[in-house]
Amino acid sequence: MHTNERHKHPTLTAAAILASPALMATFLALPASAQAEPPPSDPYGYESESERLSVGEPAPLPDREPPPPRDWEHPATANAEPEDDRDPHAPLDDRPIAAWDHFEFSMGFVGGWRRFDRMAFRGDATLDPSLYRTEPLNGVQSYGLRYDVRLVVAYTRMTVGIDIPFTQYTVDETTRTLDDGSQATVAHVKPFAFRFGIGGELPVGPVAPFVDILGSIHSVRAVYDIDDVEREVKARSFGFSARAGIRLHVRKWFFASLAGEVGIVGPMVWAADLSVGFAVM
Repeated sequence: MHTNERHKHPTLTAAAILASPALMATFLALPASAQAEPPPSDPYGYESESERLSVGEPAPLPDREPPPPRDWEHPATANAEPEDDRDPHAPLDDRPIAAWDHFEFSMGFVGGWRRFDRMAFRGDATLDPSLYRTEPLNGVQSYGLRYDVRLVVAYTRMTVGIDIPFTQYTVDETTRTLDDGSQATVAHVKPFAFRFGIGGELPVGPVAPFVDILGSIHSVRAVYDIDDVEREVKARSFGFSARAGIRLHVRKWFFASLAGEVGIVGPMVWAADLSVGFAVM
């Protein structure tokens, strides 16, 4: 009987529950606590872009460095050689291309003045020795070829080379009348020199000024025509000379040089040479 009467008025029962002071205070406290505590922020930056745009805050871009370029992305430079190994160099390069240690081979022209009248000629004891003191042996112009092989290490030069000069004179002006009345004419004068030297250089960019002290073995062969009979004499002597000049590297492996030479002792009086050459190491 009591059970049936308890459920006859459900509306009254709900109103009594809502009218409870404790329950109402609980419901009123929930919105206030929700506004007091802000939602936790994302420490890792994974908030969606729509949430940032809704409050007017732009999404920051990640601060990352671009990846290094790959070889296949730049085919023109993938197989490029290092800059120091590129050859040939530009003409008259400012880099010290003349200062590297290397071997040289040069060939060129030489010209100057030589004297052979102080040399001891042998070969024909019956020939008048006075002929050795006259033209052209007492001073003659000579022009010819010069070949050098050289090692340059730590600004020190070590040279080995040869001279193949040809004398220039008028044959008719060399005719002499001997004491016995015969006519003697100098038909040929053929000099040759084997040279070696030690020196130093101070390169400045592509230019290398140098100084050498040269020792030379001079050989001379003279042929006299005496009453249409040829007589040959030979002589050999040693001499010293000093040479100075410059070497200009148009490329690292190709150069040109200009030098002047002055005799100290021996047949060499003075000479000048112009050469080109190759440098390798």
